[in-house]
Amino acid sequence: MGDGPGSSLRSGIERMAGEKIPASVRRLFWEYGDREIRWPEDASLIIRKVLQDGTWDDLRWLRGKIGDEGIRRWLLRHEGGGLDRRRLSFWRAVLDLPEDQVNAWMKRLENSPWERRYRE
Repeated sequence: MGDGPGSSLRSGIERMAGEKIPASVRRLFWEYGDREIRWPEDASLIIRKVLQDGTWDDLRWLRGKIGDEGIRRWLLRHEGGGLDRRRLSFWRAVLDLPEDQVNAWMKRLENSPWERRYRE
């Protein structure tokens, strides 16, 4: 495996392989009905949902599984992962993400119809 880029995230995913997500986290996936949300198959979906909509307990759970470095790598790899401006600002401060990159992600959000609906 090694200590290269993504190794923290990979090791967190491997630790969780075969684990069910807690019921408190599962509630974030209400729109999926009875579909089973599985780790690692749905890791990116789980990370995005927890970062965007999770409670402090959900975030604590995720941080315990993949760590702050795993979250940081995921955000960088997914260019903000579609999180809203407020969450991006929070994670930029918590994880010391590069300000210029986060600002570019936020600029891209300005053109999103979902973001524009709040300004109109």
